[in-house]
Amino acid sequence: MDNETRRRWHNMLAAAMVDREMSGSEKDYLEKMRGELGITPEEARQIVDDYKTGKGGIEISGSRDEKLAAFKDIINVFVSDGLVSEKEKEMMGRIAE
Repeated sequence: MDNETRRRWHNMLAAAMVDREMSGSEKDYLEKMRGELGITPEEARQIVDDYKTGKGGIEISGSRDEKLAAFKDIINVFVSDGLVSEKEKEMMGRIAE
């Protein structure tokens, strides 16, 4: 797995946990994206372990197109459960700046 793929899935995981709760729909979306990105279950566990030990939050960098793709990934996580929490709205505002 390359660094960009790792960062994308890590960002989606961090987005799912921004309100400290992960809904079943968010879990399903993360699993779907794990498969689409070609991340193995073991690689996913490592990313989750890194997240749990505080190794980084949401990181958006790169070209304009890469930043836009990262923002879309995060929004897709936020809306996957049909609800957008106040914490998720706050995060979208900070990212959009």
